[in-house]
Amino acid sequence: MKQIILFTVSLLIAISTQAVETEKEFILILNSTLANGTWDKDFNKELQDHCHKRSNLYLDSYTLSFPSADTEKDSKEQCARILQRYASNRPKAVVIIGAMGWHITSHLFETTWKDIPVILCHPLATLPNSLQSILAYEAPDSLHITTIKELQKHYNITFLEQKLYIKETLRLMRALQPEMKNIAFISDSLYMSHMVFSKVEKTVRQHYPDLKLIWLSQRELDLEQLLDTVSSYDKSTGLLYFSWHKPQQMPSHSFLADNIGKTLTGFANSPLFTLKDLHPQDGYFGGGYYVSASDYATDCMRIIDEIREGKPASDIPPDAGQSTPENYFNYLDLQWFNISPQLCPDQIHLYNEPVSFYEKYWKNILGLILIPLVIFVMRHYFYRIGKKHKNMNKRIINSLDVAVYLVDKHGIVEQILNTPAEENYVQSIKKGEHMEIRQIITDDEEFRKNMEAIEQVLKTKKKLAHQDSDKKHARRISLRISTYCLL
Repeated sequence: MKQIILFTVSLLIAISTQAVETEKEFILILNSTLANGTWDKDFNKELQDHCHKRSNLYLDSYTLSFPSADTEKDSKEQCARILQRYASNRPKAVVIIGAMGWHITSHLFETTWKDIPVILCHPLATLPNSLQSILAYEAPDSLHITTIKELQKHYNITFLEQKLYIKETLRLMRALQPEMKNIAFISDSLYMSHMVFSKVEKTVRQHYPDLKLIWLSQRELDLEQLLDTVSSYDKSTGLLYFSWHKPQQMPSHSFLADNIGKTLTGFANSPLFTLKDLHPQDGYFGGGYYVSASDYATDCMRIIDEIREGKPASDIPPDAGQSTPENYFNYLDLQWFNISPQLCPDQIHLYNEPVSFYEKYWKNILGLILIPLVIFVMRHYFYRIGKKHKNMNKRIINSLDVAVYLVDKHGIVEQILNTPAEENYVQSIKKGEHMEIRQIITDDEEFRKNMEAIEQVLKTKKKLAHQDSDKKHARRISLRISTYCLL
């Protein structure tokens, strides 16, 4: 019976959760066929966090598989699976990672999802005009390249370029490795690597003609040969990593990224610089000059917000990113490769930088300063309050027309606190002659009532006024009680 109840409750929760999510808008990420890469994972996570901050929005992701030999048939099959999965809930917008992802799914946005806005994330300002161009593993000529503006004429699409700052990254490399004479560009033989190498080659030729560019490509080297080659270089050769994806013979025809960062770091004699955020804080890549995955996700979310407000994606200008690229580096790599921190540029984000003694213990130091200060201020405050009350009491006592005595617990008068002239024994006390309260209050009944009242006030710490049928006598007793101070 308990199992049936638990099953029913779980089913109801699942149904209600599904109902709530169905009411929300959702953004779909069509991940690259290389979606297990570091950048893709970070970007997905950051965009997911942005969506969580919006109560009526959530994110879902779908990873595309590498197309088979029959690209047209494979693309249609992948599109059919996507439509089946999201048949009951169409996305508000679709984010596509990479040109290959666009060409695999473009059929969707020509037909069933024609009205759904698309944000294409791509590292270059242009992209190949067909899947065949990408699979050729060679950089296509201008006849095989298209621009996002051309696509916007036919699709509800915009473009967020993942810019590559090659010149700035080379400047950072030279700053940290002044002895650098060569640049080794490490990449696989895929289409994008050819395109990026072409840009690196052009940048070196224009801005760093004294550097020799070497391409360590997957086309000529396997992983073992790559590690041997890298280990033979000293700091005169800078290492610029782009990608090293290896196609796997698997039923899904997917790509699997090797843990190349972890592997190369153990063999290299200088840091691994990159053209995009590969999470250098993990310690496997040195860093570079780029827009972080977090900032890139912020730019993407800003475009999504514009789309949700009703703006067509095709009306959003391409390359709408607003984030500022910066220098990033891992401080541990400086230590590992014996690079002086003084060589770092002024504007640089150093991950894993050791904190100073003050930065590490600033809370403790602040506490040690503040606690005595607070104690001093409080003591000074209460001292002034006490002094103010004493002065006030003194003025009250001096204004009384009866004598006020300071007595000890045995009833011996130690001091006269004011100077009334009406009582004869005041002068005796001033001369130092000790007297007892009994000598001052001669009436037995009055003395008894005064002593009882004083004892009660000492025990309760509260003011006391006698209730007496004779109001004049009551006032006299009350006044008399107020004139005694006990040690």
